Amino acid sequence: MGNKERADTLSPPGVRPGYFCSSRAVANRPREGLLPVDAASIDTIMSGRFRLDRAPTLAAPSLSDNPIAFTRLQCDNEGHGLVGPVPPEGSFAFQVMLKPVQKWGVSTNRGHGSRPPTTPGDTFLFDLTENPRVEMHCAFDMMRFYMPRSALDSLAYGRGLRRVAGLRAPASGAHDPIMYGMALTMLASMAGETQPMFVEYMALAFHAHVVHTYGDVPEGRSNYGGLAPWQMRRVAEAVEADPGANHTISALAQECDLSSSHFARAFKETTGLAPHQWLTRQRIEHARRLLSQTSMELSEIALACGFVDQSHFSRVFARQEKHSPGRWRRRLAL
Repeated sequence: MGNKERADTLSPPGVRPGYFCSSRAVANRPREGLLPVDAASIDTIMSGRFRLDRAPTLAAPSLSDNPIAFTRLQCDNEGHGLVGPVPPEGSFAFQVMLKPVQKWGVSTNRGHGSRPPTTPGDTFLFDLTENPRVEMHCAFDMMRFYMPRSALDSLAYGRGLRRVAGLRAPASGAHDPIMYGMALTMLASMAGETQPMFVEYMALAFHAHVVHTYGDVPEGRSNYGGLAPWQMRRVAEAVEADPGANHTISALAQECDLSSSHFARAFKETTGLAPHQWLTRQRIEHARRLLSQTSMELSEIALACGFVDQSHFSRVFARQEKHSPGRWRRRLAL
């Protein structure tokens, strides 16, 4: 966007930081041992590992070869005990406490140790190469943030940052209000319908926070500017061509020849909205046209505009337009 890159940025040959490049070109690591890319499979693995009925998960698989994922781990039973083994893998996990935990411990391949009582917002970092196993002696409720090493590196390259040597945090944990805020946001999102683009946006925010706070990577340049007119036009055309598609930040970023993180920042600079917020507005605008110009049923309009179902469409439409879709259409006939 006309800005010179940082002189200390380490990027692969032929790749400009901030510009699109396949993560295979910058983090070509084997997938063995890593979590699968879909949320349902991660739910199954984590619920089995923690002996839970469910482990609701949201994942952002399109940002890198391996997914950044968010999983809620909740148990109301006291004396839960030791969770299942974690096969060593090149990834990190953050566990953000949503409720106080009075008594618990952690075992790794370096030994076992108890952990102090926690309060909501306390955040614990685990290096999954060390086979960490949590032992819970009371009820718990926490959000697990999963960051594969490949995603950590490829997204850093996309932002024009140097490679992250590793993530570090006190073994006793740290109170992190930013992680806690993100955990509460993801918790609320799990209660309803969630756009893939929103999960991607949160994954990028998670990455940006951890590389600076836990990876000791200095902030890069912040004055990248917005999208060029041709880039904004390409994004608008892609969405207008198929408003009901599951558009992602990564796919729209490729349209603009940008990395996902650079695109997300430049898009908000241009529009004043996060990509998922803008997409929702575009879908509502398309729904208004269908309501006024066609006799399509509300359920058909919902699917044509990318909503999960008629109920989801009605809630989002009413929140923006202050009227339900049916009432909005009837008012046009008056």
